[in-house]
Amino acid sequence: MLCLPAAFRADQDDAIAYAIIGPHDGGMVILISDPVELYAGAEIYLAETITPDEVTRIKGLVSDDGWKDL
Repeated sequence: MLCLPAAFRADQDDAIAYAIIGPHDGGMVILISDPVELYAGAEIYLAETITPDEVTRIKGLVSDDGWKDL
């Protein structure tokens, strides 16, 4: 399973998007809110499955070395 992590800034509230693919055709996109406040926890805004066509489009936007093992 591979994951495309997004960069974040530790001194600001962030929205982090992950594209997750595995050995199957489809995948998943997850959008997480990561607030900078110490006691505010991260929150999942969106967890959506994506089609093989959408996986192909995402792979076209990202180089092969941009993907990380999950």
